[in-house]
Amino acid sequence: MSRQTDHIVSLSRRSFLSTGSAMAGLGCISGCSTNPATGQDSVTGFYSLGDDIKLGQAEYPNLIRAFGGAYDSIRLQSYVARLGP
Repeated sequence: MSRQTDHIVSLSRRSFLSTGSAMAGLGCISGCSTNPATGQDSVTGFYSLGDDIKLGQAEYPNLIRAFGGAYDSIRLQSYVARLGP
């Protein structure tokens, strides 16, 4: 390869890497939002709050089943209530 061709290849590689890095950074920033449960910033991806609620409602029965059923203990519920949100 000639020097001129090598120079063109390195410029295009540099452009590609810088553009790719910028796009990746923008992708990360756009996926971050404030978690309403904790008030902290977190990566939420492409889910809205409504989508998250629907997912939680759909998966709740599977979660209860996976842990052997709901706990019907007044003492345990009182403890959880004291912990707060």
